Amino acid sequence: MKTGLGKSVDMEPYYQYLVKEKYFDTMKDVMLLAIMIGFKNEQKMAINKYGGDAIREHIFKDDMPFLNIIAVLSTKDIKVLLDENKDMKYSLLEQYAEAGMNIFVKEVFSGLYTNIDKILEYVNSFNPGISTEKKDLSDLFGEIIDEMTQND
Repeated sequence: MKTGLGKSVDMEPYYQYLVKEKYFDTMKDVMLLAIMIGFKNEQKMAINKYGGDAIREHIFKDDMPFLNIIAVLSTKDIKVLLDENKDMKYSLLEQYAEAGMNIFVKEVFSGLYTNIDKILEYVNSFNPGISTEKKDLSDLFGEIIDEMTQND
């Protein structure tokens, strides 16, 4: 049974870079953004080969309601939240993260490098009204989910 969310060997350097250069505080934050991008774009991508350490599930403790919403909206089945379906739920989230990171990398990276202006421009493209002031990620994700449900 999965005990965390893994990253692909191809995307691992980008996760590392974004945290090392302090664009994000943690790899969890990068993964949450990647999951949101994949979900928003309705794109999933299988991971062929895992790289680096998985981000353990206890790290996502405070973010699990957000991740559960994505899993239920994606599958349209509340049973995805049952313990017996945890592997399926985590695989789904990993697939959204993989697709989301691929989209993010194509939009904001030149090789293995980027800058904060490109990142902010990309994030603001989801909602031009989002402020660049630092917010709690749960507030930002809440605003994006609210906007997504209003557009449906």
